[in-house]
Amino acid sequence: MADKEKGYSLIELMIAMGVLALSVSAITFLTLDSYISLRSGQEETRAVFLAQEGLEAARAIRDDNWDSISSGSHGLAFVSGKWQFFGEEENISDKLSGGTRKIEVEQIDEERKKITSSIFWDFSSSRPREVSLSTYFSNWRQTIGCAEYCISEDYLGGVCRQDSDQCVDNGEIYASEGDSYCSGPPDISCCCESLVTITSCAEYCVSEGYSDGVCRRNSRACSRNGEIYSLGGDDYCSAPRTSCCCDP
Repeated sequence: MADKEKGYSLIELMIAMGVLALSVSAITFLTLDSYISLRSGQEETRAVFLAQEGLEAARAIRDDNWDSISSGSHGLAFVSGKWQFFGEEENISDKLSGGTRKIEVEQIDEERKKITSSIFWDFSSSRPREVSLSTYFSNWRQTIGCAEYCISEDYLGGVCRQDSDQCVDNGEIYASEGDSYCSGPPDISCCCESLVTITSCAEYCVSEGYSDGVCRRNSRACSRNGEIYSLGGDDYCSAPRTSCCCDP
C-alpha cells in the first residue's frame, strides 16, 4: 500500500512539474510576443517619421532649385543648413538596424515629378522591413494660385478654404503642397476638385495611380499586406480602420 502511495505521489509530482513547465512556457511566449509587437510598432513609427522627413527634405530641395530634383535614386545629406541629394541611398543604420533611406524621383511631365521616400531596415536577420511614402511635386515657381496648382496636378480646379476638413466636406481633395498658393487666413488650405468625385480610400488610391485601396487599422497593417500607406487617403477612412492602404 505504501508503494502505491509513493507511486501516486511520483505521478502527481510529474504532472505538477509538467503543468508548471507549460505555464512558464506560456508566460515566456506571451512576454516575448509582447516585446516583439512593441519593438515592431516602435520601429515602424520611426520608419514612417524618417520617410516623411525624406519627403520634406526633397520638398526643400525642390523649393531651392527645381532642376535639382533629378530623376533617379538618391540619398540625402544635410550640409550647411540645407538638404541635398547625395549618392544613390543614405545610410541610417544609427536610427534603424541595417537601415537605408532612398528617395526615388520619377518624371511625370515637364512640370511634375513623383517623389517616393522609402525606408529599408532589418527587424531581424530573416525579416527585412520596408516603409514607403509618395507624393507629387510641381514646379511651384510656374504656378500662381491654388486653382492653377490643382490644374497642374491634373485636377479640375481648386479653391482655398479654412482647413482640410472643409475640403472633405465639399467633396474635394486636400493638397498640402498647394497651401503656399493661398493668400492667408482665414483661407489657408488648398482644396482640389477632382475630375472624379472621391468618396473612399479605394477611389483616392486609384486617383493617385494605384490599382486599388482599402482602409486598415494602422500603417503597419499596410506593410503587412504588401500595400503602401497613403496619408492623404486617411480622410476617407473612419474608425476603427483609419489608415488608407494603397495596392500597387
